[in-house]
Amino acid sequence: MRRCGSGEITREIIVKSKIVGLLIVAAALFVLTGGAWASVLINVQVNNYTPYNPGNPPNGEDPGNPPTLESWTPSYTGGAVIGTTGDIWNQLTDTESVNPTDYLDAAGNSTGVTLTPSYHPIYSCSSAFGTNMMSSYTYNPATMLFNGLTPNTSYDLYIYTQGPAKGRTMTVSVNGVSGTTAQTDLTLSDFVVNKNYLKITANSGVSGILAISAIAGPGSNVPLPDGNEPDINAIQFTETPAAVPEPSTYLLLCLSLGAVGFARKRMSRKEE
Repeated sequence: MRRCGSGEITREIIVKSKIVGLLIVAAALFVLTGGAWASVLINVQVNNYTPYNPGNPPNGEDPGNPPTLESWTPSYTGGAVIGTTGDIWNQLTDTESVNPTDYLDAAGNSTGVTLTPSYHPIYSCSSAFGTNMMSSYTYNPATMLFNGLTPNTSYDLYIYTQGPAKGRTMTVSVNGVSGTTAQTDLTLSDFVVNKNYLKITANSGVSGILAISAIAGPGSNVPLPDGNEPDINAIQFTETPAAVPEPSTYLLLCLSLGAVGFARKRMSRKEE
């Protein structure tokens, strides 16, 4: 059996202390580099819903007209400015009973996020994109409150706008942060920031709420009766990703982990 003198015991304590210190540094760098956490993405598609109506107009006032059949804007799946193929979209309609009470993330998992009010007036429009995501819109909606988000967290929001008339503009505010689009261009065939979507970064605050409000922006050349109006087709929001670390941070992480391994190996040799 090997006996250790006081000097060897002191050195062993020092080595172990260094290992603990290096592990702390490595853990801190792991957090700084983003660790293994991924942001949750929530997608919301504005979906036009026409309920079955045996009389047209409503209430049977003109029974000579054919009935209005129940119809939906087809559900959209996939990515937009962010996201990828197969992503799930929550359907926001003007019929409260069919709207979700628990919003799903893009992978279909429950998030506990709710929307107040849960429905808004919604209309259909043609889309230059050939995609269902932009084929319905809500006009001049009441403030949307997305509840149940992570408190005091920064979120990136992508708010899409393409109404049925060219030249409209829209100003959107989210928790005190605002953005305004340029005039609507119905010929666009791709997403163009500040034209047919806005990107706004806002903090959810202590209550974990994102309050989204929209008003008609300035400079519209749309004559009445269309006028100018804020048309929202879809919304995406996700936690703002952490800043990408500098290469030197990754190098320091590798050196720290390597030093831990070297110190442990050295200790094991001394104990033999």
